[in-house]
Amino acid sequence: MIQCFIAKCNDIKLQRHYSKELLRYSIKNVFKLEIEDEAIMRNQYGKPSFKNNEHIKFNISHCNGLIACAVGLEEMGVDVENIRSFDDYVVIRVCNMKEINDIYSSHDSKRTFFTYWTMKESLGKALGVGLHYPLRENEFIKNCDGYLCNYEGLKIKNYEIDNKFILSICTDKNEEIILRGVNLDGREFYRI
Repeated sequence: MIQCFIAKCNDIKLQRHYSKELLRYSIKNVFKLEIEDEAIMRNQYGKPSFKNNEHIKFNISHCNGLIACAVGLEEMGVDVENIRSFDDYVVIRVCNMKEINDIYSSHDSKRTFFTYWTMKESLGKALGVGLHYPLRENEFIKNCDGYLCNYEGLKIKNYEIDNKFILSICTDKNEEIILRGVNLDGREFYRI
């Protein structure tokens, strides 16, 4: 099971601090462990892991207004983005023709673009390579439980938060995902 904790954070200067606090809260809530900053290491692409508890997997993402922290025992990737304007150059650089057509024929191109973008980024994070994979070559196939992709055995689930954010979580296709909203003081404010 992957549990993804989300917290609102409108102070961009404090997001790094609150991201660490949300990670501490998430690990303590799920695994009953206290963690320290120095226990975290990163691979060559920046994917974080715990030095002393390598079996515990986690991933963090934040954007202006929201922080997401996914934890579990399986590899995962999480990305969250504000729904906002985007640069056409980025679309051409990272999307394949099907995705480009979907974006520009959509009644809400911003929402469609950021759905694709968060799926691409969460996939790269789950693979442990960030955006260092062939972004345009992947194909996302919608099914009843989110999206499947070219990487066998992985699924991506999307969530819309407050009609302002797109959150995507990529993990093993058999893994259950639970989304939990918390205040940074630890109170849960909703659960999906």
